[in-house]
Amino acid sequence: YTVARQHVIGGMKRLLLDFGVDGLRMDWTEKVPTEQWQLVMSEVRRFAPKAIMISENPVLPLVQKAQFDGVWDFFFHVSY
Repeated sequence: YTVARQHVIGGMKRLLLDFGVDGLRMDWTEKVPTEQWQLVMSEVRRFAPKAIMISENPVLPLVQKAQFDGVWDFFFHVSY
C-alpha cells in the first residue's frame, strides 16, 4: 500500500496546498482498510491541519478511528 498511499497523499497535498481547496470528500472509504486511512489522515493533518475531511461512509467506527471531520451518506439522498 505504501506507493499507492503516497500517490493519494501527494494528490491531496496538491489540492489542499497548491490549489487552496479547504477540504476533500473521500469516496468509498469503507473499501480501504481503516489503518490506511489513519496513516493518510495523520499525514494530511500534518500539512493541512485545518482541512475539512469528509468520509462518504456513515459507519461511525471508521469515521472515528480515521479521524474524519464528518460524513456524507450517499444513500441518504437517493430515492428508489
